[in-house]
Amino acid sequence: MSTDPANLKWMDEFSNYLLKSRNQVYGTTSLVTFIKQANGGTIPNDKTDVRGIIDSLPASVTSKYLSGHNAAMIDVNLGQTASNLGLESFDRLTKELIRTLYG
Repeated sequence: MSTDPANLKWMDEFSNYLLKSRNQVYGTTSLVTFIKQANGGTIPNDKTDVRGIIDSLPASVTSKYLSGHNAAMIDVNLGQTASNLGLESFDRLTKELIRTLYG
């Protein structure tokens, strides 16, 4: 997933979808989280503006949430779900989230 504004907006929408549709999801964090924080709560429409914000982020953020300009990660907070569900149910939840992402 590139850092194109359209892709970042998709990541934001998908993160919001996970939060609203899954009781087991307590929060999400991604590059979008930090871009929005740096830009008054919105994702810029211009690639150059996005790149400028990314360049200004600490290396600790970009190294965790971005690989080059082609791959970005969404960190999904499942809280104590693994402990509460047990491994088999947690595995099903993980596979469900992956199916939701990839169709």
